[in-house]
Amino acid sequence: MRLRPKYEHENILERYMLTNKLIGEDMPIIIESLKEYMTNEDIECLDALPSEVTIYRGTDLKELTSDYYGQSWTLNKEVADFFAYKHYRTDKNRCVIKATIKKEFIYGYVSSRGESECIINEFHLKNISYETIQEKKELKL
Repeated sequence: MRLRPKYEHENILERYMLTNKLIGEDMPIIIESLKEYMTNEDIECLDALPSEVTIYRGTDLKELTSDYYGQSWTLNKEVADFFAYKHYRTDKNRCVIKATIKKEFIYGYVSSRGESECIINEFHLKNISYETIQEKKELKL
């Protein structure tokens, strides 16, 4: 483990994941830094993905009408269900967004928390759809 950051600012990956938004660094620096902090297993998993990937995001319905989607998504629908319907269960305005994205626009992959998290360029999402908790028939919480 490195004692000093490679760049003059703190660990970009941690700051990026905490804010869940771009924080002013140039995208090439973020991409390079994200890959630097991925484990070998994460890199292998990312490399093994097909050229186009289905991803999910558990979020608030407001995100569907905002100008931007968040950058943290998951390969696992159950993880998105958790963030949409259980983690924030006091909020009834939750949904799961499903989309596809080309692998080249997935800039980082993190498996360490069991979330199969993909950090993406949200401007390249395609085939966007969503479901709300009211539409979900059998939700096992």
